[in-house]
Amino acid sequence: TRHYIRDVIFQDPIFNSLDETILESLGYTVVKTPDAFSKLNNTTFLFAPHLECFHYASALEIATPVLSIGSDLQMYIEGSLSSLAESTKQGSCRIFQSFMQKTDSRPMPDFDRTSWCQSTRIHWFKSEEDSSGENMIDQGIRSMTMAER
Repeated sequence: TRHYIRDVIFQDPIFNSLDETILESLGYTVVKTPDAFSKLNNTTFLFAPHLECFHYASALEIATPVLSIGSDLQMYIEGSLSSLAESTKQGSCRIFQSFMQKTDSRPMPDFDRTSWCQSTRIHWFKSEEDSSGENMIDQGIRSMTMAER
C-alpha cells in the first residue's frame, strides 16, 4: 500500500506455456531468461531464492534492488563460490560484498517449515529509518509470525 508497483515481471527458465499463460492472464509480464535482469533498478523487488550464484551476481551487478528475497550471500562467499573459476569468484565476491554493504538483511522466517526458506534472506536497502529503531521489515516479519500462531 505504500508503493505503486508499475510492472510485475516473471522470469524462470523452467516456465512452461501453461505457467506463462496463467501469469499473463493475471496481467503480468513473462520474459525469457535472462531478459528480466535488464529491467532491474533501485526500485525493484527481486524475488530470487536459491538463484544460482553466477546469475545472482549478474543481477546484483546491474542494480541494488530496494528489496530482495534471495540466497544467503555470505554462504556463497564462504563456500559455494569455490567451484567457480578464480576470476569469476573474485568478481562475484566483490559484487556480493558491495550489495551487503548497501543493505541490511534478516533470515527468511520459516513459515511453512519447508526447505525453500533455508539459507534464504530478506535484504533491503539501508536507510536512515533502519538505524532509528524497528523498521518495516521487522514489523512485517513480527506480524506474519504472530498471524501464524
